[in-house]
Amino acid sequence: MRKSLIALMLCASVGAHAEAVDQQLASVQLWLDKNRTDLAETALTKALLIAPTHAEALLLRVKLSFAAGQRTQAEAALALLAEAHPRSSALAQAQAYRRLAGSDGRDFATAEVMARTGRGDAAVAIVKRVFPNGPPGGDLSLRYFHVLASEPANWSLVTDGLRQLARQYPQRARYQQALAAQLASPEGQRRAQAAAEEAIRNDPFVIARERALSELDVAPDSAEAALAVLLRQRPADEATLAGLGRLRMRQGRHEEAVPLFSRALRANNPDRRNELSSLKRTSQFWAAVAAARRAESAEAILGATAEALAIQPHQADALNLRAQAFADQGNNVEAEAAWRLALEHTPNHEASLSGYLRWLANAGRLDEANALLAGADDQPALREMLTRVRAGQRRDEADAFIAAGDVASAEASLRAARVVLSDDPWLAFDLAKLLQSQQRLAEADAVMAPFARTAEPSSAYAYALFASSQGRLADAQAALAAVPTAAQDDSIRQYADDLQLRQQLEVLSQSSQPAQRAAAFAEAERLSQADPQASAAIAKALLQKPQATLPNGLAWMQARTASADPQQRHTQWQFALADVLVVADQPAAADALLAPYAAAPQRLTDAQYSQFQAVRIGAALTQGERAEAAGQHAQAFTWHAQAREREGFPVADANALSVEPEFAQTAAERALTRNQKRLDGYVHSALIYRDKSGDDGLSTTRVRELPTEIYWPVGYHGHALVRIDQVSIDAGTLSSDPNDQAQFGQVLAKAPSGIQPISQSADGVALGLGFETDHYRADIGTTPLGFAVTSLVGGLRYSAADATRYQSLELFRRPVQSSVLSYAGTRDPVSGRTWGGVVRTGIGGRLSHSVDGRTRAIGGRAAVLTGRSVARNDELRLSVSQSHDVIDRPNTTVNAGVALTYWRFAKDLSEFTFGHGGYYSPQQYFSVDFPVRWTGRWRDFAYLLEPSVGVSWASSTDSDYFPTDGALQAQAVANAANPPAGVTLPTPVYAGGSSGAGFSYSLQGALEKRVAPNWFVGGGFRIDRAEFYSPNVLQLYLRYEIKPKRGAVEYPPRLLGTYADF
Repeated sequence: MRKSLIALMLCASVGAHAEAVDQQLASVQLWLDKNRTDLAETALTKALLIAPTHAEALLLRVKLSFAAGQRTQAEAALALLAEAHPRSSALAQAQAYRRLAGSDGRDFATAEVMARTGRGDAAVAIVKRVFPNGPPGGDLSLRYFHVLASEPANWSLVTDGLRQLARQYPQRARYQQALAAQLASPEGQRRAQAAAEEAIRNDPFVIARERALSELDVAPDSAEAALAVLLRQRPADEATLAGLGRLRMRQGRHEEAVPLFSRALRANNPDRRNELSSLKRTSQFWAAVAAARRAESAEAILGATAEALAIQPHQADALNLRAQAFADQGNNVEAEAAWRLALEHTPNHEASLSGYLRWLANAGRLDEANALLAGADDQPALREMLTRVRAGQRRDEADAFIAAGDVASAEASLRAARVVLSDDPWLAFDLAKLLQSQQRLAEADAVMAPFARTAEPSSAYAYALFASSQGRLADAQAALAAVPTAAQDDSIRQYADDLQLRQQLEVLSQSSQPAQRAAAFAEAERLSQADPQASAAIAKALLQKPQATLPNGLAWMQARTASADPQQRHTQWQFALADVLVVADQPAAADALLAPYAAAPQRLTDAQYSQFQAVRIGAALTQGERAEAAGQHAQAFTWHAQAREREGFPVADANALSVEPEFAQTAAERALTRNQKRLDGYVHSALIYRDKSGDDGLSTTRVRELPTEIYWPVGYHGHALVRIDQVSIDAGTLSSDPNDQAQFGQVLAKAPSGIQPISQSADGVALGLGFETDHYRADIGTTPLGFAVTSLVGGLRYSAADATRYQSLELFRRPVQSSVLSYAGTRDPVSGRTWGGVVRTGIGGRLSHSVDGRTRAIGGRAAVLTGRSVARNDELRLSVSQSHDVIDRPNTTVNAGVALTYWRFAKDLSEFTFGHGGYYSPQQYFSVDFPVRWTGRWRDFAYLLEPSVGVSWASSTDSDYFPTDGALQAQAVANAANPPAGVTLPTPVYAGGSSGAGFSYSLQGALEKRVAPNWFVGGGFRIDRAEFYSPNVLQLYLRYEIKPKRGAVEYPPRLLGTYADF
C-alpha cells in the first residue's frame, strides 16, 4: 500500500514538473519573439532548474549560448544533451547550432543575404554545402527553407518542408505563417492558378457542360436535360444559366429565360454583360400596343397607341388599333387617316386591310372596298387577305353572339373562322379566351398550344397575352423570347418590358434580399414612368415591405403624381394615388381625394368608374380592417357592409350570411363572412368506442364515451365552451393465476398465495368550462366525477397564425387515458388503498411554416406526471415533421410527409403494481413515421383518409414492482424467494432493455354529411397496429350549427375529441 502511494506521488510530481517546464519554455519563445533575450534567459534558467535534462530546454540553452558567444556554456549543455538524449532530433539541431558558431555560420548568413538580394542560385549552393543532409530541423529548417525559396525551382521542396514543420510543431505560429507566405508568393499563386485551371479542364462538371452546350442545336432535348441536371449541381454557373436561357428562348419559354439571364448576369463577367443584357431588353412599343388591346374604352386605346406611335410613328399594328378606336368613337376622318397611313407604309398589313375593308363596307363604300379586292385571283396575298376578311366576319358574328349572351353560337362562329384560317393566332386567342371564360382551361390551352414555341412575332405575341392572362408570366416571356431579335418590333419589346415590370414587382414584393429589392425597384421605376397603375403597384410594394434603403411608398407616389403631366391621364393618377393611400392606412384621405369624382360620377368613362369603385371599396375594407384590429367588430361589420354595397350587393340581413370565407366571391364578401364567423357556434355530440387489447384486469381497455361540446358566441368577444363527457371504462377481470395476480396492486407483497379475481371498471362524467378568443383559450374542469380518483384539470393556450406561419404555447394539466389505472384510478384489493388517476402537468408548444404546399413543423412538451400513490415521473416529447401537398385542388388535397418523434421518461411506470401508473412510459423512445393524408369534399360530403407506416425503437432500465415503498419491495423480494407451496412467483423487478426496430402502421378515416344547412352527421375510425399495441377507435357524431352553412361543405370532417384530449 505504501509503495503504491509513493508511486502515485511520483507520477503527480512528474506531471506537475512537466507542466511547469512547458510553461517556462513557452515564455522563452515568447520573449525571443519580442527580442527580449534577457527575459528569455531568465525563463530558460527556471526551466532547467525544474528539469535539468529536458531536451528542448537544453536545445534552447545551446542556441542562446552560441548566439551570445558563450561557447563553454553551449558545449556543456550540448554534452549533457548528448548524454541524456543521444538519438534525439534536439541533439541534431544542437550540433547544427555548433557548426553555425564557426565558419559555417558565416557562410549560412552570407547565403541568407544573397537570397534576399536576388542571388538565389549561389545562396542555395552554399546552404546545401553547409547542410548536405537537408534541413537540420526546428528554426534552422525555417531559415534553410527561406534560402531555398529564393529559387522558384525549389518551390515544391520548400512547400513540402514547411508543411512538415507546421504539422510537427503546430504550436509554433511562425511556421504556419511561413507556410502561408510561401503559398501566397507569386510562384505559389501561379501554381495555384495552374492547378485550378487544370482542375477546371478536368472537372467532370465543365466537361459535361461544354458537351451539353455543343448539343443545343443538334440535340436540344438531351442538352436541356443535361443542363437542368448541371444547374442543380451549381445553381450560379454563368455558362450553364446562359445556355439554358438560350434554349428557353428557342423553345418560346421566355419568362423562364429572363431569370436565367438575370442570374447569369450576377456573375459580373464583363465579356458577356452586353450580350446577356441584350437578351433581357424589352420594347416599350409592344407594351403600349398590348395595353391598347387590353383596354376597354376608346379613350384608353387612343392614349396607349399615342404612346406607341411616339416611338414608331408608322407602325401598322398601332395605327390599326388607333383607327379602330376612332371608328368606335364615330371619328371617321381620323379613323380613315390612320388606316391609310398604315397601308401607305405597310401595304399588305392584313389587320389594317381587314379593318379598313370592314369599315368601308359598313360605311356603304362598297366600290372602294371592291377596288381594294380587285385582282384577288391574280394576287395570292390579296386572296389570302380576303380569306382573312371572311374569317374576320365570322369573328364579328362571334362578338355579336357574345354580346347577346349566346356563348355556344359564338364558339361555333369562332371555330368556323378557324376552319377558314387555322393559322391565325388572334382567332385562336379569341376562341381560347372564350373557352377560358367557361373554365374549359384544358381546351383553351390546347387551342393556343401551336403558338407557344414559334418565332413568328404575331403568334408569339398572341400566346404571350394568353399566358399572362392566366398569370403564367414565365410562359409569356418565353413566347416573346422565341422571336429572333431581328424580327422583334417595338410592340413585342414593349410588351416584354411590361412582363419584365410585373416580374420586378414580384421581386420587390416577395424578396427578402435588400440588394435584390433595390435593383428590382430601380428597374421597375424606370419601366413605369408614365404608368399610374404600375406606379401604384410599386408604391404598395414599398409600403407593405419597407426597407431603409428604399423610399417610403406613399411619399414616392405623391411625388410621382405631382410631377405627372396634368394633361396626361390626370384622373388615372388621382385614382392610383387614392389606391396607395388606402394601402398606407389612410382611407379617409383616399375618400377625400375621390370626393369630387363621387359627386359627378357621370363624367367618368366606364373604365374610370370601375377603377373609382375599386378604390372606394378598398377604402371601406381598410376602415373595416382597422375597426377589427381595434376589437370594434360591430363597426367593422358596418364598413364591410358598405364595401359590399359598393360592389353592388346591399346587405339587408347579417344573419343571412352563411357562405364560408373561402367560398366568398369578392373581398367585401370575404370580409363580411369572416366578421360574422365570430358569431358562429355549435353543439357537437358523439358516441365514441375505444378498445385496446392486453391482459384482462390490467392493461386491457374498453372505453365508451358520450362527449358533448357546446361552443357558443359571446357577442364578438369570443366563444364560451362547455364540455360534458360521460365515460365508461372497463379493463375486464383479473386472472386467477397467482403469477398474473402478482402484477397487480400489493398482491405479491401481501397476498402471495393469490386473491379472488376482481373486475376493473369505472363510470363517471367529466365537466369542463372554457373561453376562447382569437389567440387565447382557457379552460378548467375535472376528470370524470365518479372515478376512484378525480382531479382538477385545465389549460391556458396562446396561438397565432397567418398565411404561412402557426405558433402555439400551452400550459396544461390533463388526464392520462392509457388504462383504468391511469385514467380512473383503482382500489388495491389487499390493502384497500386507492392509487392511480395520473395527470400530466406541463408546458407545450408548436411552430410550423407553410409555403407553396410545403409545411415544416416542430413541437414538443415537458411535463410532470403525478397520481395518487403513484411515483412522480418526468416527461419530455419532441417532434419534427415535414409534409408536402402532392395534390392541392379546390375540392381535394393529398399531403404526404415524414415525422420524427422522440420521448423520454425519467422512470418506466408502465405496469400495474402499487406505485406504478399503468401508462406507457419508456425511458427512451424514437420513431419515424410516413403519413399520407387525403381530404376532400363531394357534394354535401366531406371525407378523410389517412394511412401511415412507421418504425420505432424504445428502451428502459429495470423498474421495481413498488417504486414508492421500499418495505413493500423488500417483502415482495422475500415472498418471491420463498413462495407458497405449489406457487411460482415472479422476481419483483420489471426487466428493462432495448427493443429492436418495431414496425407499425395505422389507418384513420372519417366521413361527414350535411343533412340540412344547420345539421351535420358523421363518423370516423382509427386503427393502430404495432407489436403489443393494437388499439381501435370508432366514432359517430351529430353537430348542430347555430348559423346555417350553405355553399360547398368545409373539409376535412370535424371529429369530436374528448375533454381529456382537449
